[in-house]
Amino acid sequence: MTRLVPVAIAIAVLTACNGAIGNTLAGSTDRLVMPYVMRSGDVGVGCAVGEGLGPMVGAFNDASHHAAKTSIVSMLSAGMCLEDDVWEAQLDTARALRREDTEGAHDASERVQRAHAVAARRYLSAWTLLADEYGVPEPDGACPTLKKDSDQLIYMLGLSAGVLAVVHDMGAGGQAGVPMSIPASVVRASACLDDDKWWGAPNAMKAAIWALMEGSPDVGDPWALFGQSVAKGQTAGVRLAGAFLAQTASSTGHEAELRKAVKSHVGSLNATPMDPKWAMLDRYATAIVRNESDRIWTAKVGYRTPTDAFGTFPDDVTVDDTKVDDDMFNDILK
Repeated sequence: MTRLVPVAIAIAVLTACNGAIGNTLAGSTDRLVMPYVMRSGDVGVGCAVGEGLGPMVGAFNDASHHAAKTSIVSMLSAGMCLEDDVWEAQLDTARALRREDTEGAHDASERVQRAHAVAARRYLSAWTLLADEYGVPEPDGACPTLKKDSDQLIYMLGLSAGVLAVVHDMGAGGQAGVPMSIPASVVRASACLDDDKWWGAPNAMKAAIWALMEGSPDVGDPWALFGQSVAKGQTAGVRLAGAFLAQTASSTGHEAELRKAVKSHVGSLNATPMDPKWAMLDRYATAIVRNESDRIWTAKVGYRTPTDAFGTFPDDVTVDDTKVDDDMFNDILK
């Protein structure tokens, strides 16, 4: 019996102090780890941090206000880990279809759906944490108080998790059971953020929802709104809005818009350096756009975008300069 006393004391102390522990752990993550990851530009590290810290910080959510905020970002980052699984399975599906390999295509498609479902659940978890911590405005309701930049950033990332939860659950055939009330909530909540300050991302999320609801009487022109938002992100060197555009155009079957988005993104990369403070977000955006390019390339020629061809497509029409000159000369003669 005496051997159990130290264990009981330790459990009691940890239970009594779990709020302080959660605040210390989450506070260090918020002040030190996350800013470092954002600057690092390594999407894989961001994903690993989310998967590693998410459960640990989440254990203190009930006792620590600070831990709940960190959990939102952690679960969003953990969702990013599934993106590569989805993308690779999609490319495998396209290659199998080109080979007329029915079994291979069916198997790869199942892998796509399973990865979509796990991603949707993780993004839904981030959204739920956001709604619990900050709340989302009801129709005609007030926005939450977001005085600190860190709160505004967390709120924006949490809203993006809501959009991604919906998109991935659509890809999973509804396996994750993501509530379809989320899109309207995201549209309302995006108005609580300064679109100029946050690189056009809030309005890009609104445009993504509008595109998914295209044809409904209460929505505006998503592609016009995307154009404004993408320009802000490209000027700032944090191109999340462009990634939302590419992903949305792909999901809704607007290939012409998708191709324009890819070309515009690559042009921006060549013209405007990334903001080093947000390197990971900008590189994550580029990874999303590159994947959409890879899907087009793989469907057309069976392999992903060559590094030196990013921003072009295998079926782009090339113009023979000599032919152009001859045509102009013939026109003059006429």
